[in-house]
Amino acid sequence: MPSAATADTPREWLREFVEGRDVACPRCGYNLRDLTEPVCPECAERLVLRVGAATPRFGWLVAAMVPGCFSGICATLIAVPLVIFRRAPGGPPPPIYLADAFGFVSGVLAIGLYVRRRVFLDWPVKRQIAAAAIVWGVHMAAFGALLWIMS
Repeated sequence: MPSAATADTPREWLREFVEGRDVACPRCGYNLRDLTEPVCPECAERLVLRVGAATPRFGWLVAAMVPGCFSGICATLIAVPLVIFRRAPGGPPPPIYLADAFGFVSGVLAIGLYVRRRVFLDWPVKRQIAAAAIVWGVHMAAFGALLWIMS
């Protein structure tokens, strides 16, 4: 425990706290034993010593999950009319079935991302941004392809 005589700033308190002690980085789990700077050497997360849990950053997780959740909900809502009208003359064209299947798979993957959210949240922010951008890109490309096929 930092003493008032040896540690005068929060930066020194952190350094004294990790001195000779195994402490995991709250973002990546890297061992911060004997850390000299208030930054994780593994993931570059700025560190502070405080009482209580750090506020987790869910923004990029939500950004990565939104397209899959939306696609899954749409696929569920479209599934009922597809089943009802599948044999009707002039029924839905085949690309609609592919789009619905894409929506279901996307929704299941979004649920999987939620289940494994700790893995995603442990990634560096740049990797989270890249993953969210890829998810959005795939969904925008699929939507564009559907529009192109249906026109």
